[in-house]
Amino acid sequence: MPQLLVALDFSLAKPRQIVIAGKIDNNGTKALLKGVQQHFLPNKILILADGEEGQKFFAEKNEAIAAMSMIDGKPAAYVCENFTCKAPVTDAKALRELLR
Repeated sequence: MPQLLVALDFSLAKPRQIVIAGKIDNNGTKALLKGVQQHFLPNKILILADGEEGQKFFAEKNEAIAAMSMIDGKPAAYVCENFTCKAPVTDAKALRELLR
């Protein structure tokens, strides 16, 4: 029964898609991921777009993910709701502001 309530909550809420573009071993990527983890976001979908096979797989399902990449060599975070993405940010503090 609890899982049914979770599914109902997810279907009624506006899920937030967060894509972090960068390599997992990069300190900037880690800082952005930590910025996401500092918020209680029960209806979030978090994807790491590292340019590898995982990103290519998701890009086959959603074209926008193919275009999400690092900005000026810095890892970037893309926050989307209702199929609309905000301007990407490269700073963990700016990401925390977006997620409020």
